Amino acid sequence: MRKILKMVLCGALLVVALFTMSAFTPSPYSAHAATTTRAHTTTYATASLATCSPPTLYYDSPYHDWVRIAQRDLNGTGWFKKLAVDGVYGPQTVSTVKNFQKIIGITQDGIVGPQTWAQLGECI
Repeated sequence: MRKILKMVLCGALLVVALFTMSAFTPSPYSAHAATTTRAHTTTYATASLATCSPPTLYYDSPYHDWVRIAQRDLNGTGWFKKLAVDGVYGPQTVSTVKNFQKIIGITQDGIVGPQTWAQLGECI
């Protein structure tokens, strides 16, 4: 009898745990995921970039979310001193982009355009 009761309780706890996880985990297709901030949907935002064309980034660029993505990707290469992922396309970001462009063999202009985005692994 104790064994059956233990199995029933474990099964009930499993069902509750699965329900809780599915009820509170946003789907990338839900309205919630579309309206939350980028910080909360980083996993989904990166996946959804595959169907977009990122903007060209340059010194003092107004596209702060995209600048953060570029800074994160540059940090992810492990080749450079870590950039602050702050969304500001300032002198340190320009310098790091130029060094990245030199390493991968494209024009070293400090601008994150289609070639640089592609090499960073983001969509074009």
